[in-house]
Amino acid sequence: MITKSKDWKKIVVRNNLTIKECLLKLNQIGSQILIVCSTKGVLKGTITDGDVRRGLINGFKLNSNIEKIFNHNPFYLNENRNVKKYYKYVNDYRIKIIPITNKKGILIGAYNTDQKINYQQLTNKIIIMAGGKGERLRPLTNDVPKPMVKINGKPILEKIILNCQNSGFENFFLSVNYLKNQIKKYFKNGKPLNVNINYLEEKKPLGTLGSANLIKKKILEIKKPFIVINGDIIANFDLKEILDFHNSKKSSLTIVSRSFEIQNPYGILEVLKRKKKIFSYKIDNYWYEIGNINQYNNLLEKMS
Repeated sequence: MITKSKDWKKIVVRNNLTIKECLLKLNQIGSQILIVCSTKGVLKGTITDGDVRRGLINGFKLNSNIEKIFNHNPFYLNENRNVKKYYKYVNDYRIKIIPITNKKGILIGAYNTDQKINYQQLTNKIIIMAGGKGERLRPLTNDVPKPMVKINGKPILEKIILNCQNSGFENFFLSVNYLKNQIKKYFKNGKPLNVNINYLEEKKPLGTLGSANLIKKKILEIKKPFIVINGDIIANFDLKEILDFHNSKKSSLTIVSRSFEIQNPYGILEVLKRKKKIFSYKIDNYWYEIGNINQYNNLLEKMS
């Protein structure tokens, strides 16, 4: 997944730094890479802990300047470049930080690459049900729609979209109702996240899969599987793998499930024998439903 770093300034150092000062900085922020700039903010390069080690092995001293050991030709992007076009390059060269510059070469931000990204863009539509009132999450949802409740500083809905994006999906329909304007104002048309977002406005809550009827004709015209996700799920699964499973089985419906060995409030999934092919795709990765205050607090405790 590639995201814009909110704390990019913490990893910026000047090119007049000594190797010792660079080591102290790397240790202080717990990073493996720093972005090097001039005193005027012009991008000069990047330096990693590996660059420092190699420099010391090659005879440089702790009080030596980093000028001769940092990478003077880093991969970077101009602010107007679409990062999606470089996913394969980023994967192939395992790039962790991508500096962003303006037309004058001044550093204005950075992208973080925290895991391998799926650079194959998929046209399948994803419907996220984000219209619920979240009454069991009150008072958190008195003035905020349930999918906009934040986990570690980001709305649940944003985390879902980013996880889907990491699997190669970029076309979303958000089914909205309760306090819908907050969601529409935050995500707009999806451009801030480099995805495409349309809105399905429920005049009244339509329940599970109900919102899919609002675009049934559009989906049937495409003749490709579509994915429906609850807007209150924090999970880590690869939707591309699930889609591949669905297609390989020539399934009419595939339900993503997880096994629970203890009594729980999630219900029991039964896979029935019907004329249609129905499959269950079981996942072992983490999966949390933010259904009530206790579940929300428990998740925050596990993530702290």
